[in-house]
Amino acid sequence: PKPNPEIYLKALNRLNLKSEECLVVEDSLNGVKAAMQSGVSVLKVDSVNDVTYQNVKNKINQIENNLTVEKIK
Repeated sequence: PKPNPEIYLKALNRLNLKSEECLVVEDSLNGVKAAMQSGVSVLKVDSVNDVTYQNVKNKINQIENNLTVEKIK
């Protein structure tokens, strides 16, 4: 049960992905907590209507910009 990150960790393992290669879209607080505990980036949405190309693209850009800033430091 959430906020246990096990389901996200299993998915990463089965798909052979690193946490920094993934973005989880979540609509519940416990889901957000579980996803964050697994190390993946999270796009918190209130409803299915919030899952738009633009919102996903903006979150990916935000993640990439943060990674660039961290590399510069």
